Amino acid sequence: MTAKITNALTKKKKFLNSKDKEIDPSNLHFESRPKSFKLGQNIQPKKDLSRFVKLPKFMRIQRQRQILSKKLKIPTIFKLFEVSIPEKTDSQDSASLFSKEIMSGALSKFCIHGINKVTNFIRKKKVSMVLIAKDVNPVEIIIWLPILCKKFETPFLIVGSKSRLGKLIKRKKTSCVAVIKH
Repeated sequence: MTAKITNALTKKKKFLNSKDKEIDPSNLHFESRPKSFKLGQNIQPKKDLSRFVKLPKFMRIQRQRQILSKKLKIPTIFKLFEVSIPEKTDSQDSASLFSKEIMSGALSKFCIHGINKVTNFIRKKKVSMVLIAKDVNPVEIIIWLPILCKKFETPFLIVGSKSRLGKLIKRKKTSCVAVIKH
């Protein structure tokens, strides 16, 4: 019996020497195959899916505007509305325009709001200054207002948001505000 065992060991050694490499005992039973991620095959590893997340509407609009502004040639009048005064200086200017007396009293005596009223007062030359909101959508509503102000030699100022202008006249939002001459 021992002869049979030694005979089998020598055959195994000869077999190993003929292949010139040793067999790794961990890989005796399984062959390594590349993974296949086709339908019904292996499960895909976890990936970062943040680019597939649906963004809120305002973020999508911001990104689309940014891409369009880079790719298209924008008329100079639109570039006017890209730049506005910073919030700190905006609040200082509005504080100087509308003193505490005016803010506490009847505000309707000193300023008007709304695009139609403002244009009529500009044409009548009864306005000392015009404040225009930057974020009016669509822009075509107020795009011609700076040109009208230049034509009638009325100073104008582009402010960051409609809501800041609305605070001046105790409303939620407004596209433009005009300060009436006394």
